[in-house]
Amino acid sequence: SYGVDLNRNYSYQWGGTYSTNDPTAEDYRGTSAFSEPETQAIRAFCNPRHMSASVSYHSYGELVLYPFGYDYVPAQDSSLLNSLATSMRNLINSTGGQSYIAEQSVDLYPAAGDSDDWGYGVHTTLCFTIELRPVSAGGGGFVLPEIQIQPTWLENKPATYYLIQKMIDTQVGIRDWI
Repeated sequence: SYGVDLNRNYSYQWGGTYSTNDPTAEDYRGTSAFSEPETQAIRAFCNPRHMSASVSYHSYGELVLYPFGYDYVPAQDSSLLNSLATSMRNLINSTGGQSYIAEQSVDLYPAAGDSDDWGYGVHTTLCFTIELRPVSAGGGGFVLPEIQIQPTWLENKPATYYLIQKMIDTQVGIRDWI
């Protein structure tokens, strides 16, 4: 048993086609949406606030992902999400020389009940997941070699600062920004 995959445990599209109720699977969604204390804590933090944007860092794949992941349906703000993800990708690539790709989350693989879909679908937060180095399991997979930690941070810092600055500069709701 792997336990619950926390990135299948959020309420938006929870239990959909691309999740499993098999508790022995590595992508087990849990007994119900927000069944886990970790996702409950994130919900308790986010619900009373309006976050303009969020970034979730994962490993691995060198990707900048945006909603939706539960289906191939484009988000209402897909052009904005794609534009921001592409700008972030360009900053990462120009800083570290890596070849990150910007794409809708579902293009990596479909997943129901993930945090980005919940943040965007419930709160209209501009959500991104950055899949860090390496690009493949052959380069270290989920355990980034220690020698790559600092370069990974340095290449990702400008993209994160860019997104923060965009949110500060706009200081308006997502619907006003479009």
